[in-house]
Amino acid sequence: MNYDTLYHFEVQDKVRDFLDDKLIAFTLSVANEMLYVELLQIEDIEPADKYFMIPGPELKLDENKADFELKLVSEYKPFTLRHYPNLFDLPEFIYCQGTLYEVFLNATNNTTTYLQQEMKEVKYQSTVEGIFLNYVDMRIDDRLFFIQADKILDIKDTFNSYGIKLEAESIMKKVENNGEIRIVRV
Repeated sequence: MNYDTLYHFEVQDKVRDFLDDKLIAFTLSVANEMLYVELLQIEDIEPADKYFMIPGPELKLDENKADFELKLVSEYKPFTLRHYPNLFDLPEFIYCQGTLYEVFLNATNNTTTYLQQEMKEVKYQSTVEGIFLNYVDMRIDDRLFFIQADKILDIKDTFNSYGIKLEAESIMKKVENNGEIRIVRV
C-alpha cells in the first residue's frame, strides 16, 4: 500500500481491506502512553476460530539438538522458548529440528525460560515432520508454530499411538553415531 498518496481518512479503510481474512501475528508494546503494534507476519489464509501454539527452543551457539534433549530427560536444565512467554498456557509440545516432543514443563522466574518436570516422561516423534508442517498455518522463525485447534487432536492421537519415550541412553547413541566426540554427563 502506498500510504503517502492516501488521504488520512482513507488509510484506515485500506488497512482494514488489506488485513481482512488473513492470519496475523503481532506484538504489542506500550511507550509514552502510546500503544504500538509490530506486525510479525501476515498469512493470506482464512483464520480459524482457535489456534494452538507450539514453540521451538532457542539453542545456544555451542548447543545442538542432542544437548536440548539431554536438558529434557537427564540434566533438567533450563532452556529458552523466546517467542513463548509464560503468560500463555504451558506448552504440551515443542518442535525442534524435525522432531516433535511431548513435554511437561514448569515455568521459571524468567518469562521465556522453562524446565522439564523431573519425573515426567518425554515422548518424541521424528517421523511427523511432513505431517506436522502440513498442519502449520503460520510459523515464525522456526520458534513458534500456529496449528488449528481441531488439528492438534490428530497430533495427540499420533503421540498416543507412535510416541517414543526419550531416554538419555538413546541420545548418547545418537551423539556417538554422528561421530561427535563429546563428554556428556548422564
